[in-house]
Amino acid sequence: MLAMYDEKEILREYIEYEKYHAAKEAAKEAAKENAIKMIKAGKLSIEDIPQFFTSLTPEDIKEIENELMQTL
Repeated sequence: MLAMYDEKEILREYIEYEKYHAAKEAAKEAAKENAIKMIKAGKLSIEDIPQFFTSLTPEDIKEIENELMQTL
């Protein structure tokens, strides 16, 4: 009985962990997409991204910059 409870608890915690990280990744992707849209609309510069999109890392900002350079 204890082993079954432990397995269920482990599975539940794993599912919660995965849901948390999926939500975090989705939020980061949404922030990147919004930053790109704002830059293309002339409402934001790449230099302003860290101020308004604090969840994005310098690596994320570099990816945005590279993506924008490819579309030019």
